[in-house]
Amino acid sequence: MQLRVIDTPEEAFDVKPLWQDLYQRAENAHIFLSPAWNLTWLDTYRHLISRLQFLTVFHSNGQMIAVLPLYERKGEPFRLRFTGTGEPEESEVFSEYHDVLVCREHVDTVTAILIEAIKSTGKGLVLNNVKHDALLLRLADEAYPPSLVDNTVAQKRYFINLEDDGLAGTKLRKKAKRYYNLFTRLGGQLHICSDPASLDVFYSVLTDLHRLRWEGEQHNTIFDDVYFNRFHQSLVGQLLKQGTLLLAYAEVGGKPVSAFYGMKSGHSVYFYQGGIDSGFSPNISPGTLIHYLMAEYAAGQGMKGYDFLSSGVKQSYKQSLTEFSEPVYSMTAYASGWQKLVIKALAFASGVARKAGLR
Repeated sequence: MQLRVIDTPEEAFDVKPLWQDLYQRAENAHIFLSPAWNLTWLDTYRHLISRLQFLTVFHSNGQMIAVLPLYERKGEPFRLRFTGTGEPEESEVFSEYHDVLVCREHVDTVTAILIEAIKSTGKGLVLNNVKHDALLLRLADEAYPPSLVDNTVAQKRYFINLEDDGLAGTKLRKKAKRYYNLFTRLGGQLHICSDPASLDVFYSVLTDLHRLRWEGEQHNTIFDDVYFNRFHQSLVGQLLKQGTLLLAYAEVGGKPVSAFYGMKSGHSVYFYQGGIDSGFSPNISPGTLIHYLMAEYAAGQGMKGYDFLSSGVKQSYKQSLTEFSEPVYSMTAYASGWQKLVIKALAFASGVARKAGLR
């Protein structure tokens, strides 16, 4: 086994085929660990990057057996972040479930190699949205002294287990039953994008309904950000070609009332973003309806899970649609005591400057 540190975008794109091969073999593969997601992010947000620090492990036969895609953000010389994170709030892509992409049979060997690799960087780590069983948490715990690690439960992940009885007996089924019956009586239809020629139409429906949902509460929506929009316009075409895109909308009387943007990944469907016409009458709760329609679709496709992703809101609407949740962690680790003091001092000064209107 050999560690290889990839520190330029050119090298990262060069190993994309090997990364994709690993992604097809790794048991913990999901969309946010895929080369499509991470390299599209790298291409879109490279202006934020001071230096890449992709920690990869290769077998003697040339196969990539692990990848941990980290980077140093400009203005942050003392710590590393997971790719897909660290953007300004107005263009944040909300990457989730960060971890090392690795084949199960190589976990022990890879763990030892990556712990030493992380130590050798001399930098801390900023991790967001990490599941409780992630190898990444173990690496951080073993690479840094406990006194230099801040670990918190930041959010909750909401999901539905579709195995065995599918949606039967779930909160979502009970809540959506009346809406679905009305949707059916009104001749409603669910449209799922499968043709590249119609991709632009589906994407426009999504963004239009997303703006309709949020424009009354905020001046701009996330799809109005040039970088966020560029990232997803590039990504959806790749995912459609791979057969993993789920871009859909529900239509009543020829009018789209709710949209769904997600991905098929592993044995689960991930809900990433959506939009609704909340003023549609009669009230069929378009948001609940589209979740039910897509969860039913996922169950029919033999998927084992429907993942709402995480939310930091205590009374999230996601909580009303499922009985299942689990904690998602955030972690900040510091390479040394003096780096911790410097980073916290800079963060304090930045906060004071913002309050004073200087930034």
